[in-house]
Amino acid sequence: MWRRVSVIALLKPGKLDTSLKSCHPPLYHIQTYRTLNPKPNKPIVEKFLPHEQAGFRSGRSTVDQLACLTQNIEQAFDDKNVFGAIFLDLTAAYDTVWHLGLHLKLLKVLACQPMLNFIMELLYSRSFELYTSDGQASRPFRTKNGVAQGSVLASCLYDIYTADFPET
Repeated sequence: MWRRVSVIALLKPGKLDTSLKSCHPPLYHIQTYRTLNPKPNKPIVEKFLPHEQAGFRSGRSTVDQLACLTQNIEQAFDDKNVFGAIFLDLTAAYDTVWHLGLHLKLLKVLACQPMLNFIMELLYSRSFELYTSDGQASRPFRTKNGVAQGSVLASCLYDIYTADFPET
């Protein structure tokens, strides 16, 4: 029961179409993840994350990233150098986390095998049903990848998943 979510689709104002694109994105929390209540800034995870990673970490935010970018631009300007930047929009980033890849990365981070098994069981066997505003329900859909957005654990898992991406 902990791994099953019911999502109620709410039609956006002024939309007559009943497709999912006309509905607000589903927001939900899974009580199991809240029960675990891991803090993304715990030392066990912190030592595996690169210094540049600012999202969902204690004492770091996107403001820090912007300040660093601004400083690099100013330094290049002062040195009469050209500065370039590339920005990526990782659309549906949480939804695309590959479970097996995350599992392999968690093996390096978590020494507690029962906790690792518990987390992965939650991810591997999540499902959801979609309910429309008039009460109609879809068949259950099993999620094959991704971490649950809105959960406390999701940001920590995503940080671990992306921590070893190559630097250039």
